[in-house]
Amino acid sequence: MAARKTKNLKRLISKIETLLGKRMRGFHSELVQTYTGERIVGYVVSSEFRPGLDHAPRQRKLRQILESALDPAELEHVGPIVTMTPSEAGIKRRAA
Repeated sequence: MAARKTKNLKRLISKIETLLGKRMRGFHSELVQTYTGERIVGYVVSSEFRPGLDHAPRQRKLRQILESALDPAELEHVGPIVTMTPSEAGIKRRAA
């Protein structure tokens, strides 16, 4: 059972990364499943998150994208995801 859950969460991580990659400019992420294998956590970097844009609007944008494409059962597995600009993440190359 645990192996199936891990495989399903890996598929969900891939689905989320593909979705965000299509919908956000300069996208980069590191999403992982928690040690319990129940949730997905991590960070998302995008040039769409302008410097000075507060955390709440960034989270709303991320949530809107996820809610538009994931079903409620998938959303239950999405845990905290930090949203950052490329400069906040320390990415030196210019985001696309």
